[in-house]
Amino acid sequence: MQNPDDSPLLDSVLREVFPDACSQVGKANLRDIIARKGQVQFASMEGASRLDLSLALTLLASGAAIASHVLTFIKNSKDIGSKSPPEIILQSKISLSPELMDKLEPATLDKLLAALVSRTQMNTSAPGSDDAHKLPNQQRL
Repeated sequence: MQNPDDSPLLDSVLREVFPDACSQVGKANLRDIIARKGQVQFASMEGASRLDLSLALTLLASGAAIASHVLTFIKNSKDIGSKSPPEIILQSKISLSPELMDKLEPATLDKLLAALVSRTQMNTSAPGSDDAHKLPNQQRL
């Protein structure tokens, strides 16, 4: 399961990159997709709705899986605080398996990674603090 502290960050990123898909599937389904790092199975319910949500669900599941992987990569990288956002995005892309890379169009993947890196940098401490380079889960309490 996803670290509960990461859920708001992932929710925010997915809503920024996939606003229509998030609206279509609803809060409860989005929360489940995030909690399971995109590792979800879904089936069409007969008579449940005339709307086909499979594309939205697939898109969000792929986005959540990639974002979860990249967030873990960023948290586990010891020198990530000294890198610029483009360097972090490039290293994050390199860390993705071909299976994850193929789940989204290149432009969508770039947008997702840029949003994630931007959000992780916004969630750091104030400049000048000795914890400024750390992500929220790495900071001292």
